[in-house]
Amino acid sequence: MLLLIINLLFLVFRAIAQNSEIVSDKCFDELYKYSNCFNVVKNINNNEFTSENIKSLCENLKSKLCDDFINNINSINSDCISKNDNDTIDNIFAIYILSLKDFYLTFCVKDHNGNQCPLSNHLITNIEILKNYNDNENKNQINNEKENNKEKRNEKENGNGNENGNGNENGNENDNENGNKNDNKNLKENPVADNMIINFINDCEIEKCNQRLIDLDSIKTVLFDISKISENSATSYQKFIKYYKYDKCSSIRRDNKLSEECHSEFEKYKSCLNGMNISKKSISISMKNYCEIFETNKCKEFLEDMFLTTTNCIPDYYYSVTNNNNNSTYFIDDDIDYNDNNSTYFIGANNNNNNNNNVSEYDFITGLDILNTRLAYLTYCAGNNKGSTCALSKYLISNYDKLEENFDPTEISMDVYIAIASDCREVQCTKRIPNFVNLSNSIDKISHFINQDNTTSYSLLSNKEKSLFKYYLNHFKDNQCGSFEEYSDISISFKKYYHSNITLMITFIFAFIILF
Repeated sequence: MLLLIINLLFLVFRAIAQNSEIVSDKCFDELYKYSNCFNVVKNINNNEFTSENIKSLCENLKSKLCDDFINNINSINSDCISKNDNDTIDNIFAIYILSLKDFYLTFCVKDHNGNQCPLSNHLITNIEILKNYNDNENKNQINNEKENNKEKRNEKENGNGNENGNGNENGNENDNENGNKNDNKNLKENPVADNMIINFINDCEIEKCNQRLIDLDSIKTVLFDISKISENSATSYQKFIKYYKYDKCSSIRRDNKLSEECHSEFEKYKSCLNGMNISKKSISISMKNYCEIFETNKCKEFLEDMFLTTTNCIPDYYYSVTNNNNNSTYFIDDDIDYNDNNSTYFIGANNNNNNNNNVSEYDFITGLDILNTRLAYLTYCAGNNKGSTCALSKYLISNYDKLEENFDPTEISMDVYIAIASDCREVQCTKRIPNFVNLSNSIDKISHFINQDNTTSYSLLSNKEKSLFKYYLNHFKDNQCGSFEEYSDISISFKKYYHSNITLMITFIFAFIILF
């Protein structure tokens, strides 16, 4: 399917990319940037989905002509992605670019020693078997849909469809039953399923291979949003992504299921969370794009629960662990009553788990995913009452790579002071800070409970963000920012004074030159 898409889209690209008027300027610039690489790709016979064909395309993509493309391979962004329905051509090229990234991440990535990622090697070796299996699955699905449609028409004609509501009720029961059966069907009946599970585990344990599958899932989600085409594949891996993200590779099994409470909560957020694979490694290249996804309708329910600091996937018991380690990353503002049930900052929002200690690992990592995604939003995407992103969040996105992992927050730059002072004047921006702390504490407590050694944190945030927000919180009292505002006002005044005097000096010099 991927090779066919790439082939068809290249024909479109070759036919119309010469005329820059039918694509936006920014999209055309991106296409031009990658044009040498696309010319390499077109030389492959994409109509034959064979192991040799895939290997050839991978080798071509690793040529120097594709360096620019490969350097940006992990990003979900493309300048050709357009929210304007009239920009059809732009989105066609976005599909082309993302499909090529999809192909590369699926088949071509190697580890740091130059070895093919285990899962990629397995797919290439067995591609003909998998292709035949998928073709049969697609035919069966089409036939089943035809049968279901035929039954519905017969029920409607016979007047049984709405009688006592039985038609819909039975239909829903059948749909749910079929859905549960099909959930693991690919990996159970797949002729190479046993080896595939082993390769998923081996793949997960290799850092570079692990990250590429997380990036691949995010790209596939964006690709689906643009193309509205999903791929029914025997290589379905979405259920394993959470294990990859939290390095729980040995726990990958065929029949991992969520508890009823956790499943209910995940279903509520599913459309928002799918493909939202935020990690420490993706923050610097994709966080801006994730912030845009948060603002779409599919994340509406998720944002409504943004200030909750617990999840139904993890019982309250796990948040109650105390930590006696002086090196703890926990930090608390003494002026805020965290035990006030009426406070929006209350830790331990009620859930339906009855302090049951026997929680599945799949529930755990799903809960951690929910909490970490909330934390990412508060850190990078939260906005003020005017709809603009909070100043400190903007600073972090733009300067993430410039911040040292163990930097001293007391020696932060003037720009940071100005950003914090700006946040302090905005109610919505200051409101998020205690919630940030509560979420950080919740995740660290869960991490401590799981590991007991306090050396592993499952928080997606690094020490740089935690230190910066801790410093902010320690100076934040009753929405009064004191030293931050005073310092930033002095800084701004100094800048104005400096620039005005420089202007006067330059004017004087020019006047002197003219006169003499």
